[in-house]
Amino acid sequence: MWRYIIMRLIQAVVCLIGISMIVFFLARLSGDPALLLASPDATAKDIQGLRVQWGLDKPLHVQYWNFLSHAVQGDLGKSIRWGKPTLELWLSRFPNTLLLGGAAFLFSIIVGISIGVITAIRANTWIDTFGKTFAFMGVSLPVFWIALLLMLFFSVKLGWLPTAGMGTWKHLVMPAFALGWYFTASQVRISRSAMLDVLDSEYIKLARIKGVPRYLIYTRHALRNALIPIVTLGGLNLAWLLNGTVIIETIFNWKGIGWLAVEAIYTRDYTVVQTCALLGSALFIFTNLFVDILYAYIDPRLRHEQSS
Repeated sequence: MWRYIIMRLIQAVVCLIGISMIVFFLARLSGDPALLLASPDATAKDIQGLRVQWGLDKPLHVQYWNFLSHAVQGDLGKSIRWGKPTLELWLSRFPNTLLLGGAAFLFSIIVGISIGVITAIRANTWIDTFGKTFAFMGVSLPVFWIALLLMLFFSVKLGWLPTAGMGTWKHLVMPAFALGWYFTASQVRISRSAMLDVLDSEYIKLARIKGVPRYLIYTRHALRNALIPIVTLGGLNLAWLLNGTVIIETIFNWKGIGWLAVEAIYTRDYTVVQTCALLGSALFIFTNLFVDILYAYIDPRLRHEQSS
């Protein structure tokens, strides 16, 4: 088990290094950052001085090495626009995205898995039809359209919830629902499919013949064996949600990581863009690592294969 974890950690580090190279060199394609730092009346000498001050006069491979060596120490550079360490800016926005993404994730997990399991148990009934319709609408309707519809109905028409911004729990309801809408529908689909496959297996039929209570069949035997694809999708969804969703944060004026990335792109603040992309990739990689390790505790067969 520990050997498997160490190998996955090594693979994660290699992936991060590769991603850092891609992010670093792509950020330079947007243009010369020194031109953004310089005032409108700056001379060529002033611009060159800024290049020297920010280390932009050195070859790209030297700049990358300096970036990587500082990143290992937790220094991801300083923002051109705000003049603060980019890691500090990212960490200041992360709690907002964590709150929004966490609320959307809990909503998608609780509602999505519940509807998916119930529709599988009640297959070919009106409940199953409702669940499939809900899943179809969730993956078909655009998230921005759902967000605008919620604002029109609950804010403009009824006046129950604030249109945008942050503050009370009321500000969280609409963006969390809009953000979790698609992920809830995807959880319904994968939960229903996984449960149907398990319920059709021979050991479930044998348990029914033996007279095992239905709630034990559905919870202890069927759901546990259907968790592998559910956990996989849940881990990927969590990584997406914690990276911030640009569309939702922009519509609802939610000051999270997605909004920070948009601001950095508009102002060509390449150091902030690098930090958002690199830390976002790290969240994806280590979330997948956590999911892989969790597999071994869900399915003993995988634990045996990894230890052998």
